[in-house]
Amino acid sequence: MRGPPPLFLGLELPPALGQALAPLLRQLAAIDPEVRPARAEGLHLTLRFLGPVELEAQAGIELVASRVAQENAAFRLGFQGLGTFPEGTHPRVIWAAVGEGQSEVGRLAEVLAGRLAGEGWWPEPHPFRAHCTLARLPERLSARSRAAVVEFCDRGGAEGPLLMRAETLALLKSVSVPGGPNRYPRLASWRFQQA
Repeated sequence: MRGPPPLFLGLELPPALGQALAPLLRQLAAIDPEVRPARAEGLHLTLRFLGPVELEAQAGIELVASRVAQENAAFRLGFQGLGTFPEGTHPRVIWAAVGEGQSEVGRLAEVLAGRLAGEGWWPEPHPFRAHCTLARLPERLSARSRAAVVEFCDRGGAEGPLLMRAETLALLKSVSVPGGPNRYPRLASWRFQQA
């Protein structure tokens, strides 16, 4: 029997921004058949990964998220540049870096972590780093493909920053798709204060 799905709180990227990043996703896919680019329609910025969540625990998460959204204003968010986790010669994840709005995103993640800790959720084991995952790489990738990934990241991605307005906080579910990138359906969302 399957357990509950992994959930997370995050910011969904609007369709126009997903379309602007789609050429990068296609370029990543062309590097190697083993590279798994994200779906343009599923791009997001994770603020707090929760892992598998039982249905009865979801209400508490939703209450925390609702209050945090009510207490924070919408803001501009920009992506510019690329990076990898881990850094170095054997990356497993390629991501778009957050430029404008980084302090707002960091503050949201910190507030969510604190409020969720008060509800019994353990803190994340790694420090928060604002990013949008563009692709996942297999552990065994040819040296040639790894070099192409490094070169791709060094080029920096799209010209100029890609901007959006972060207006809602969302509770998303991670759904595995055999042989393809995960899907991230929205379970609930809450609007930030509008300026």
